[in-house]
Amino acid sequence: MRGILLVDKRPEWTSFNVVSYCKRVFGTKEVGHLGTLDPMATGVLAITIGSATKLFDIFLNKSKTYIAEFTFGYSTDTLDADGKIDAVLKDFDTDKMLEVAKNSDEIVKIQDGIIPTLEQIKAVLPKFIGEIEQIPPKYSAKKINGKNAYDMARSGKEFELNPCKVKINSIEILNYNKNVLTLKIDCGAGTYIRSLSRDIAYSLNSLATMTSLRRIRLGKFDISECIDIKAMADEDIRSRLLPIDSALDYMPIIDQVDDVRRLIQGQTLILNIKDGEYRLYMYKQFVGIAVAINKHIKMIKYFKL
Repeated sequence: MRGILLVDKRPEWTSFNVVSYCKRVFGTKEVGHLGTLDPMATGVLAITIGSATKLFDIFLNKSKTYIAEFTFGYSTDTLDADGKIDAVLKDFDTDKMLEVAKNSDEIVKIQDGIIPTLEQIKAVLPKFIGEIEQIPPKYSAKKINGKNAYDMARSGKEFELNPCKVKINSIEILNYNKNVLTLKIDCGAGTYIRSLSRDIAYSLNSLATMTSLRRIRLGKFDISECIDIKAMADEDIRSRLLPIDSALDYMPIIDQVDDVRRLIQGQTLILNIKDGEYRLYMYKQFVGIAVAINKHIKMIKYFKL
């Protein structure tokens, strides 16, 4: 069995929980995903079954769209609402938040700053569109000398992460009510929306925490195509499995049986075709991906039937 299952992840589930659940439903250990979501996040999680797990590195550079909520006035150690409050603006007058901060077992730093106006937010957002540098959250899967940053952060170790280049295609303001800003963000791979909330706030002499995140698009996959696996019977989940090549329909096709057979055997062919990636089919069955460079073509991914 192989294919792709589009799941609308619930906030109480981690991406690992969804993968584990699908291993049971599909009766295989060969289950992965095409890009994890933070535990608090919801939305498009593409689960891969069987040889579809080989799609992962192809999706590394796919763009994504999020609906994100940033709450101004305080920050946390994880940069999202799951973390412990580590700073609150001195003039932040929300009594409930100040009470939470006082009860936090972390030291809360009360600091000067502002709750920005909508006009101030509009003025700084263009600086975050295009190719930018951002420092990933310390509570992330970034590697430091082979160790996960979040493991080092949890153990209290001091370390610094280097800035990474990411691409923000667009940012649209959907709503701004008091101190809560809702944005629609289209971005490239590797972007941390949590870091974006921190950086936008810093540019406004403020603090902010990501308090909600929903991924509504991953590559070609849209939230409207996703299922809530918790609300479905196992049989219904299996019926929603998409073919592997549904993720690759932007690639042209090679289906000459003799050519495809030779590519599967590891041969490099010379074909009068344009440079790029191609889907390979034998007897109408998708079997792999090949790449053509200067008319020389070779297989780069084989998907067993």
